Amino acid sequence: MKKPFRAAITGVTRYLPERRLTNADLEKIVDTSDEWITTRTGIKERRILDEGLGTSYMATRAVQQLLKQTSTEPDEVDLIDYTDRSTCVLFGDGAGAVMLEPTEDEMGMQDFVLHVDGAGGPHLCQPGGGSLHPASHETVDKRMHFIRQDGREVFKFASKAMADSAAEVLERNGLTGEDVALLVPHQANKRIIDACAKRMKLPSDRVVINIEKYGNTTAGTIPIALSEAVEQGRVRRGDRLVFASAGGGYVWGSALLRWAY
Repeated sequence: MKKPFRAAITGVTRYLPERRLTNADLEKIVDTSDEWITTRTGIKERRILDEGLGTSYMATRAVQQLLKQTSTEPDEVDLIDYTDRSTCVLFGDGAGAVMLEPTEDEMGMQDFVLHVDGAGGPHLCQPGGGSLHPASHETVDKRMHFIRQDGREVFKFASKAMADSAAEVLERNGLTGEDVALLVPHQANKRIIDACAKRMKLPSDRVVINIEKYGNTTAGTIPIALSEAVEQGRVRRGDRLVFASAGGGYVWGSALLRWAY
């Protein structure tokens, strides 16, 4: 009988802009302080893309490193409002890419859980755009095309949701934290990451944390963190890894895989 195919990660890379925006820099832009940011998020600095470039540029650069593809023209994008302390201190620019290939051995993706609850939409969203609030003079004047969030509500949600989903994917497979070589979590807030690691009973040397350098690069956080972990020799063939994340909407989930290379 032919073995079923699994999806295995066979390559991973990242791209991060050179420009650094430190907490000290933000002190000059918005009413905040290095102590306030570090205590609440764990972030010390983040990377910022040059003007005129956008997410497609970073994604292309990351994929180029993986596949050696030809660059495409970037789109300009800026979703951060640097007058809004609740968001501008959190986010940074960066991209990651992974190569997925089929495998017939026991490596690769083992299981995942994914949950969605649209009731959380108002707490973390970009109000403007799409069919509900298409771009207009009014939406631009109201600054609706920037990210908005209720930090307290998002923190409470994500702290529990990430930990719950990580525990769920382990329990479904008869595993505990002792079976996990490395947790690669979404880098949104160090306290959220710590809560997830505590739930899994993982020591700090089995958790990837780089939020202090890059801030929250949204969809880029896990592949960037994974790329660094591989580069640092923290992952070996056969290791069990758990990815855990939570985001706008709300959406949250975790994945379990065995490292293939």
